[in-house]
Amino acid sequence: MLFPFQPRVGLAWDPFGSGKTSVRAAYAIQVEQPMVNAVSQLATNPPLATPLFFTGTIRLDNAVNLARAAGNSLVTIDHDYANAYVQSWNLNVQRELLPDLAVMVGYFGSKGTHLRISSNINQPTNGVRPFPRLSNSSPELPGASLGNIRCAPRCS
Repeated sequence: MLFPFQPRVGLAWDPFGSGKTSVRAAYAIQVEQPMVNAVSQLATNPPLATPLFFTGTIRLDNAVNLARAAGNSLVTIDHDYANAYVQSWNLNVQRELLPDLAVMVGYFGSKGTHLRISSNINQPTNGVRPFPRLSNSSPELPGASLGNIRCAPRCS
């Protein structure tokens, strides 16, 4: 859910008209600022990038031919990505007891929805990974073992 605006509403009321007691209430929705770092790391996934490594000396004119793939560090994004937002609310009563002393009793709450939590969708279960290796027909490192696959904000 994307909120194009962030509504806020509040009220203050003097129930006795004396200026010594006030009842206040408020509600607001705040959205998360756009977080491009959730998707910018996809640019490091093959085929957009292929990390290479080599050992020993290597000449620049044949470096790409001699270097081998360094491995995969996969990142994915939840296809049902929704922007995070927080609803916050409060209700409180304030009372002046003396000219320089007041007391307040209130309830303040908030609820976060679609909060960004990164997860490892290749987390071992009973020592076995759900995606142990790339397929033998993979254009990148065929048959290579896979480690963690980070998913942001949350994949199921």
